[in-house]
Amino acid sequence: MNSVMNSAKTATGTIYVNNINYVSEIFSSARSYNKGAVVLHMLRGILGDEKFFQTLKEYLDEPGLSYNVAVTEDFQRIAERVSGYNLNYFFREWIYGSGYPKYIFGWRTEQVSGNAYNLIVRVNQKSNTDPLFFTMPIQIYYTTPLESKTITVFNDQQEQGWVIPVNGNPSFVQLDPNNWVLKDIVLYISVTEEVLPAKFQLYQNYPNPFNPNTTIKYTIPNVGTKHASSAQRVVLKVYDSLGKEVATLVDEYKQPGSYNCELKIENGELTSGIYFYKLTAANFSQTKKMIFLK
Repeated sequence: MNSVMNSAKTATGTIYVNNINYVSEIFSSARSYNKGAVVLHMLRGILGDEKFFQTLKEYLDEPGLSYNVAVTEDFQRIAERVSGYNLNYFFREWIYGSGYPKYIFGWRTEQVSGNAYNLIVRVNQKSNTDPLFFTMPIQIYYTTPLESKTITVFNDQQEQGWVIPVNGNPSFVQLDPNNWVLKDIVLYISVTEEVLPAKFQLYQNYPNPFNPNTTIKYTIPNVGTKHASSAQRVVLKVYDSLGKEVATLVDEYKQPGSYNCELKIENGELTSGIYFYKLTAANFSQTKKMIFLK
């Protein structure tokens, strides 16, 4: 896979071939074959072996597709059905986008008490063309005198930080230790500045007006002690102009940090008009307006 990835990094253009007038465009080894193979490798990393191979089996056996014609969206639909994940970001950036992420990576630690530490990790991506940056779950491996673990964080910002409670003082931290992501780590940095948001904030959705997708960004600050962060319940809901709830986008405990949430409108779900989205967390509550246009 290392060899395949090295070839995939030389690919130009998108895996989806826009210009089918030239055989060399369709049968590009770096793009169609090697980068295509890497995309399946990365999808396996996201889904895990059980759901990945179940997806392949159902794709082969799907009525209407088996012994017939299929397109990328058919494969995405089955992968989402099997996994329960929204994979729109993944197929959009890896099939219809170009390039690959180039990470700047850094970390530091803070002692909370005794053997309790916070591992503070920061990732910054160098700007790409399309997409501007890559949304991906990323594994982080760390080792301390008391434990060694691999955890997964979801990187959906060009510059993003996480606070990870650990047992013992970390001596080694590695980004993507199992090589699941097509990437370069172009620089290692020392993280000296605070990586957590200073306050709750709900941003205007983009694009707005929208159809069919829009993204809502929000930030959750640290409400714990100076050095110890704590998760808190976050609720993000969508209402129509009459105040009727039409969707719950988030209802779970979140660590301090910056988050993106995607709202996707399926055919016939909503009518054109004004809608409101409301973020509630701790003592914070804020509502903003958005417009859906068919």
